[in-house]
Amino acid sequence: MVDDLQTSSENGTQTRKPLGIDSEKRPLLSAALGITACLGSICSWSLIRAPRQKLFSVDAVASRLAFIVFLRSLPF
Repeated sequence: MVDDLQTSSENGTQTRKPLGIDSEKRPLLSAALGITACLGSICSWSLIRAPRQKLFSVDAVASRLAFIVFLRSLPF
């Protein structure tokens, strides 16, 4: 198990840093993970779109409709 208590050299107190990440950097890390997830979903969709069009015999607009609805449902 990783010890998440780190000692400050200034006053000898222990502060909690989950996974060793400063509290100032957590919003940046969250944003980076969100952007990566969105880009990953776009990339994965581009890989499965063509086989799905052939499987269901639909055109490009109809195959993109589910993906557009999914992206619009995201909270940001």
